Amino acid sequence: MSLSASNADVFPDAAERVSHRAGRDADDEAGYFTLEGRCGVLAYHARTVIMLIGVVPLTFVASLLGGFGAVLIAGVVIAAMLFMFFASVQRLHDLNFSAWFLLVLLIPIVGVLFSLYMMLMPGKCDDNNFGDWHEASGVEKLLGFIGIGIVVLAVIAGVLGAGSAA
Repeated sequence: MSLSASNADVFPDAAERVSHRAGRDADDEAGYFTLEGRCGVLAYHARTVIMLIGVVPLTFVASLLGGFGAVLIAGVVIAAMLFMFFASVQRLHDLNFSAWFLLVLLIPIVGVLFSLYMMLMPGKCDDNNFGDWHEASGVEKLLGFIGIGIVVLAVIAGVLGAGSAA
C-alpha cells in the first residue's frame, strides 16, 4: 500500500457507515428504561455510575429516617435493580445476545465470568440483530471511564481484602 492511498481504499465501507450514522435520528438511541436497543461498554459503565450517584445519597438519607427509611431503601434498591436490568439487556443486545442470556449470571462461577465478559467486551461497531450501533456521547465516555475505574478499584480492594483475611 502506498502512502498516497486514500481512506476509501483502506476502509471501503467507512463512508457508508459514517453516512448511515449521520442520517440517524437522536430518537434511535436506546432509552434508559426500555428493553429495545443497544448499550455499549462505556455507556453501560456510565449507567452504573448514574445508578450509584442516585443510590448512595438516597440510601444515606434513608438510613437517617428510622422505620420509614427501611421502606425507602427497599424502593431505592428495587429501582436500582430495574435500572441495571434494562442496562444489562441493552448491553447483551450490543454483544448480539438475547436478553435470556441474563440467566447465565445465575450459574455459579460461570455467571461471574460472563459478568466480566459483559463489562469488558466491546460490542461491534456495526448493526446487529438488535439495532444500529451508536458511539457513546462525551458524558457517557467520561462516566464510563469512571465506572471502569470503580470496577478496577473494587477488584483490587476485594483481592487485598481476601489476602488480608487469610
